[in-house]
Amino acid sequence: MGARQEYGEGKALTKAQATAGDLQNVRLSVQAELAFDYYQLRALDAQKDLLDTTVAAFQQALDLTRVRFQTGIASDEDVALAETNWKRRRPKPPMWAFCVPNSNMQLLF
Repeated sequence: MGARQEYGEGKALTKAQATAGDLQNVRLSVQAELAFDYYQLRALDAQKDLLDTTVAAFQQALDLTRVRFQTGIASDEDVALAETNWKRRRPKPPMWAFCVPNSNMQLLF
């Protein structure tokens, strides 16, 4: 009975080690996914900052063109072009924004 007991203990140890290995694999996979998502979010933040800066620059150009038009320096075509450029660069709301029933909703983590 001693050999059988040793075999059973060895089998249990092997199973425990395999389970621990599986757990470590899952942990590493989750950490890798988290790191990927973090860097993807940072890249999207940088893109948003660039877009915000671009839109602000075109807004300033539009405002300046309107002032120039009011003082007789620019034509109405110049204003129309500045408005078109500004409208083309404005961000469009994301599709999910139309699906959210309450704008005060927060993501839960």
